[in-house]
Amino acid sequence: MSGDFFGPGTSREEAGQLAGQVLALGYVRRHQAGEMIAFWRDRLDEEEAIAKTAARKRRAPWRVFGRYRMSVVSASPNPDLGVAETYGVKGELATHIALHCPARELDELAAKRAVLDLYARTVAARDAAAVTPGPAGARDFLDAERELVVLEVVVRQHVAVHRRHPDYRSEWAPEVE
Repeated sequence: MSGDFFGPGTSREEAGQLAGQVLALGYVRRHQAGEMIAFWRDRLDEEEAIAKTAARKRRAPWRVFGRYRMSVVSASPNPDLGVAETYGVKGELATHIALHCPARELDELAAKRAVLDLYARTVAARDAAAVTPGPAGARDFLDAERELVVLEVVVRQHVAVHRRHPDYRSEWAPEVE
């Protein structure tokens, strides 16, 4: 029966050792997860505020016109109706700037929030299962731990983008293998 959690053929002793390792990892994650979630949520809030401010000022998509000019234009496809312009920006740099228009940034932030929310819900489910007695609690705890093994890799990668922020903690860095 113990092999159900850790794969067929796993002995009770092996299952017990693996469960102990999972519990130890869970203890560490439990103390870091809340702070890491709050840190990333704060960064997303900051980025969203910036993107929303830019979106209110210029609602149309950002486009590149010509070789040396990037314009933010109104809904009209006419490049002469640009409402903001950056001169001297060339080629790939202009394309890069246009690619980061507020609408796209807000879409990306929504996707990142979905990942963060899934991670936070899974951490909460794991924590609730940790105090639920009996086999059902153990099963739910181990299920959540398995999900967190994958989710934490993704979350740590996203959080590491902000490693230059003064509130970033080095223990949140992705593990390198």
